[in-house]
Amino acid sequence: MSQVYVDFDHILLFLSQVYVNFNDILLFLSQVYVDFDHIL
Repeated sequence: MSQVYVDFDHILLFLSQVYVNFNDILLFLSQVYVDFDHIL
C-alpha cells in the first residue's frame, strides 16, 4: 500500500512538472503571438 502511495506521489510530482512546462510554453506562445501581431 505504501508503495502505491509513493508511486502516486511521483506521478503528482511529474504532473506538476509537466504543468509548469506547459505554462512556460503557453507564456512563450503568447509572446510569439504578440510579436506576430506587431509585425502585422
